Amino acid sequence: MKDAGQDSSRWLVIDPLLQEFRDCVVRMATTPPGCVWAPNRKFPTPESLELYDSLDCYDWAGAEVWEMLHDNPTAYRAIRVVPTGETAGGVSQYAVVEDRLLRDWMIDIANPQYARMHEVACLNGWWAYNPNVVGEYGSGKYRNAGRESTDAVKVLRDVGGFNWLCHHLECMGTTNPYLALAVRPHIGQRIDQQCYDGLRRGFEEQRGELLHPDDQPLAGILYPDRPASAQRVIR
Repeated sequence: MKDAGQDSSRWLVIDPLLQEFRDCVVRMATTPPGCVWAPNRKFPTPESLELYDSLDCYDWAGAEVWEMLHDNPTAYRAIRVVPTGETAGGVSQYAVVEDRLLRDWMIDIANPQYARMHEVACLNGWWAYNPNVVGEYGSGKYRNAGRESTDAVKVLRDVGGFNWLCHHLECMGTTNPYLALAVRPHIGQRIDQQCYDGLRRGFEEQRGELLHPDDQPLAGILYPDRPASAQRVIR
């Protein structure tokens, strides 16, 4: 989380609705380049553009997160801006610092700890793990890792940065692989290995592959792409 006393940057989120009203809500400054003009106060209409102190403040509860991550990612962008101090006609000027696909902020593409999470989300979206389907190498037993998911959410709410995931948890366990990868950097500090393993098990049973390439195989799961010498398992 940013220190408000040191970082004055704010966020614009451009979604399909704002694209439709782009001419009304985003006025690009002719000079200097790389600046946007935004309203000084919040309006409850689509013609307005809201600035967020952080992406966690975005309305994730009503967001189409799987479109953002997988189905239609190019329709969603996030722009980090800083105020220039200039105002005119009820709008303030902000200089653009960074402009990326929104999904590259949701799962920080610049942070190597979340590279695998970003990869899984971009490749699979909602369908990374379907607990209703028995994988070729799966046990066929439904398990939603309820306690583990509850513990993981507590960690994510504490550390911040994953409100989008916390708002879109699936009680059947579909989102467990993402919970696992989101808390993986905190194993041994805020979360234990057993909790992480419980969250990744369904994905690995169904797909026969490790959720993260640096993990050890889990007992009772066949990983066909791993040589026998590498099949040291966690029991």
